[in-house]
Amino acid sequence: MPRFIQGTLIKSDKSIILFIKNLDKNEEDKIIIQELDENHLFINSHKLSYVQEKIYKMQDSFTYNPNENINN
Repeated sequence: MPRFIQGTLIKSDKSIILFIKNLDKNEEDKIIIQELDENHLFINSHKLSYVQEKIYKMQDSFTYNPNENINN
């Protein structure tokens, strides 16, 4: 009997794809269903919000905020 996994196609630049691959290595429950090429991944749909949250946090950590206190 075939097993079906609901997936989502991700198209992005290489840096984000590498970030998702790194997340997948550290997860017990795998995120990536299949790597299609260097700019496309097929990921588990149930993990999409988790991946989006991690990407937003990573991007925020590299964003300059002039209102942030530097002397913390």
